[in-house]
Amino acid sequence: MSSFSGLTLFDQTGPGISGNLNLNKNSLNPNIRPNHQHQLSINSVTSVNSIIEPITPPSNNHSNNVVITAGAEIDKEYLAAVSKIPLSQLKSDILRLSKDQYGCRFLQKKIDENLISNYSIRYANFEIIFNEIYLNLYELIIDPFGNYLIQKLIKYASNENLNLMLDILQSNLFQISINQHGTRALQKIIESLNSPYQLDLLTSGLKPFIIELIKDLNGNHVIQKILNKFKPLQCQFIYDSILNDLITVATHKHGCCVLQKCLNHVTYKQLNQFVNEILNDFNLNKLINDQFGNYVLQYLISINDYQIHYKFYSNLVRFDMIHYCNLKFSSNVIEKFIKNCANNEFKNNEVNIDFVNLKFEMVHHILKTSASLNKLINDPFGNYVIQTLIDNLTNPNIDYASLKPKNLSLLANPMSPNNEAIKHEIIGNYFQNCKIISSFGKRIQSKVSLILN
Repeated sequence: MSSFSGLTLFDQTGPGISGNLNLNKNSLNPNIRPNHQHQLSINSVTSVNSIIEPITPPSNNHSNNVVITAGAEIDKEYLAAVSKIPLSQLKSDILRLSKDQYGCRFLQKKIDENLISNYSIRYANFEIIFNEIYLNLYELIIDPFGNYLIQKLIKYASNENLNLMLDILQSNLFQISINQHGTRALQKIIESLNSPYQLDLLTSGLKPFIIELIKDLNGNHVIQKILNKFKPLQCQFIYDSILNDLITVATHKHGCCVLQKCLNHVTYKQLNQFVNEILNDFNLNKLINDQFGNYVLQYLISINDYQIHYKFYSNLVRFDMIHYCNLKFSSNVIEKFIKNCANNEFKNNEVNIDFVNLKFEMVHHILKTSASLNKLINDPFGNYVIQTLIDNLTNPNIDYASLKPKNLSLLANPMSPNNEAIKHEIIGNYFQNCKIISSFGKRIQSKVSLILN
């Protein structure tokens, strides 16, 4: 606790901890006689974040205004002293308060519904703050403290305010997006946009930098926020940029995630644009064994569209599918394809004959050459493909003997009486004479023995 000319204050840091208020004699009202003292006390301090309000002293017909020196250091004592002063009298200090840790919190509390229940008062405070800082929006939105104030102000911003903000920020949207502080505030702004004009401003500011943003640690979240906020057709400017540089995006650690999000937020026409680009010969060959690109292909498979599956399979056959089965990342894609065909051949209590035939056609393609099969069985990656194939060979919910799928005849006698007989025949025909020359092959040998015995 400190006293100066009878003025007594407690610091905001906690009960029993004292601090000094940096005022001088000239700061006090000259009409108060030296021998006439008033005392202020601040009680019940419970939190560093509490707004401390001094008890108003008796007037005795004397003025009680405390004059705050312009440019005074912003600390907890300063903020305690000005907490009762109307915000309209602090206009000249609002910008510097915005960039200060405690000052920023002080301003946020002026529009906090948990502290000020009257919306009209909060909105009036918002207008005062906004009018004082909007010309410095770019400076504040990337500031470590100022960005939090911007995020808080967004809740009260009208369409006119949002238009003005985007007009001011438009030329710096890229720099804001990749800034660790700016990206959060910009995402808050994007959440609040609701007019074609605002989307146009956003689009024109970001369109030249879509690929750079997608690859950036902070910028990719701005792109994802746009995908969450706007309809697929409104996101076409993002899709166009990706389609023009697909490999760069799909083989990047952030880009592959953004691309998967795009595939989940498209019209059927837009999906076909992506499918044609992803599955063309050059791109498929680049992506399938890439550490990130393989996830894009797996996600495409998970869409569960038969036409996508068939196009994917047809392109794989034109390449060397067995080679892909033996590689680290592409083997995961082949496994995903087999599992997904099996999952879709019986769905919603209905048999999908297209997926049944596609599954057996792919199984036949993998098993038909004994030399290739021996290599797969003993390969550190290929053996997992074979295990997945065996596990998904038949579906207990489908009576293959009655269904008689045409591609089953490539593997077994379609007249086999039941699923167990079909599985036994396929395993016996293709696996019984395989050569086990590695620890990986022993896993397959165990599965085969369990089925045949």
